[in-house]
This record gives sequence, structure tokens and C-alpha cells, in this order.
Amino acid sequence: MSDNQIALNRVRIAAKRGMLELDLMLEPYVENAYLQASELEKNQFHALLLCEDQDLFAWFIQSKKADDQYRDIVEKVLLEKKRSFHQ
Repeated sequence: MSDNQIALNRVRIAAKRGMLELDLMLEPYVENAYLQASELEKNQFHALLLCEDQDLFAWFIQSKKADDQYRDIVEKVLLEKKRSFHQ
């Protein structure tokens, strides 16, 4: 198994939240964008995964504005979800 595959498997596990709505939001980013992301973006994603589920949910359904340090990565996650929906 390659280092990339190991890293991807770790992120898949970390992105499983136990809340279906969040899993469905995060999965397209993990599967389609994570490996190609810059180190900065990967670090932002890891930091995002440390946030509380209720905050993530509010940011993803856009009922609440994401905290400044998470805005870029939240937008990228939402973009990947939108792309995956249209495929």
C-alpha cells in the first residue's frame, strides 16, 4: 500500500462523523480533492475535522458563517459536494 493510500485511508476514517449529513458532505472532498490538495489545504482540512459536528453542519448548510480560519476549506468542501452531485 502506498503512502498516499495510507494517508487517504486515515483521512477517510477521520472524516466519518457518525452523522450521515456530515459524512455525505465530507466524502466527496476526501475522495476527489484531498490527495491533490496543497499541504496548507490538507492542514486546514485536518483542523476542520477537529470542529464540533453542530458547527460543521451549520457551516455546510450555510445557516451560520464559518469561522474565518475555516472559510476557505468549507468553501472547497461545498464545491466538491456540488461537483459530485452534478456528475
